[in-house]
Amino acid sequence: MKTLKRLAFMLLSVALVGCGNTTDGLNPGGNGDGDSGADQGLVLSVDKLFIYNNGGADENGVATFTVTYNGKDVTADSTIFKGEDELDGNTFTSTAEPCSIRFWASYGTEVTRADILLNIVATPPSAPAVPVDNNPTKTNFVRRVLLTQFTGTSCGFCPEMMNALYTVAQNEYYSSKYVLAAAHLYGAADPAYLNDAKTLDKSMGVNSFPTVNVDMQKNTGYRNAEKLFDLIADALERTTVKGGIAVNSEYHAEAGYIVINTLVKAAADADFRIGAWLLEDKINSNGLQANNGYSPIDGVDFNIHNNSIRLANQSRQSSTDYTGLTLGHLAAGETASKSFAFPLLKSWNADNLRVIVFISTKEGNKWCVNNVVKAPKSGSVEFEYEN
Repeated sequence: MKTLKRLAFMLLSVALVGCGNTTDGLNPGGNGDGDSGADQGLVLSVDKLFIYNNGGADENGVATFTVTYNGKDVTADSTIFKGEDELDGNTFTSTAEPCSIRFWASYGTEVTRADILLNIVATPPSAPAVPVDNNPTKTNFVRRVLLTQFTGTSCGFCPEMMNALYTVAQNEYYSSKYVLAAAHLYGAADPAYLNDAKTLDKSMGVNSFPTVNVDMQKNTGYRNAEKLFDLIADALERTTVKGGIAVNSEYHAEAGYIVINTLVKAAADADFRIGAWLLEDKINSNGLQANNGYSPIDGVDFNIHNNSIRLANQSRQSSTDYTGLTLGHLAAGETASKSFAFPLLKSWNADNLRVIVFISTKEGNKWCVNNVVKAPKSGSVEFEYEN
């Protein structure tokens, strides 16, 4: 049942948002699933925050909604609304031009406190060719660890971690042993805020900021370079490299996409997952970064944010698992390919966008990142072998 408050809100939202009134193509501040504190009361969530406008021709064109009440799934007994119109069931497809549509739900006399802004984006261009393996007999890959920095402009202790990470990056030995990605999840006012992965911190067991996670396996909140050196060294000793990654990427400015194709080659028999994240460098927070009185070391500007994750859902196995999409079992020397498409916001600086691609394998009962590579927005990265 709609309340007067809900009705007034809906009249406003219909006026502001609808197909035909386009946004950049992705939600700059929608609720999404996994939002902090949003597990009580009536909550609407969706399995993806954007869908292709292909009418549901594949899984990327279908959004599936779930309604919970105090944590209990009540989807079957709820009504989901697109604007003021009832949705038939709990899935939605579209052939509209790129735009954003607001969804909400009711359950008895309850209505959702926060709405979902689902983004309709153009079907992406075709993926580039699968990378060529120029050394099919080799499997002695270089291994790098994935460091994920959890940070934000409202986090006063985070600049101390920025200083420590910069010190690590200047170390001749350690700088080549890892790839860094920064998840800005501390506050939505942050210009680098990661809209499409509000559960990324939960998936890695992060409950305080700043935190650095290694290989989705271990966290540290220590804000000094020596501890980070130890974290990287321990990760390199933790496991052997089980596969390598090659990447072909293409930037389509007019279509507003970066599309990549990847090739994974196994160094050992294993089950593999693969994920890809879109990153942006040089995001200026224009004085918003809190610093608790810390001073930047030479080479650091607390208000310039690099390695910032813009899109991460391409690695989402489930709502709380970002270890990658299933690639399957590969025997040593076998290969498998997977393509990814990143729709771009106009507010992002395309000159500063790039991609990282990682593979995950099982360590005991847990999936952990086993290798990771960096790739440009347009270009190629071949398998990298030890000398």
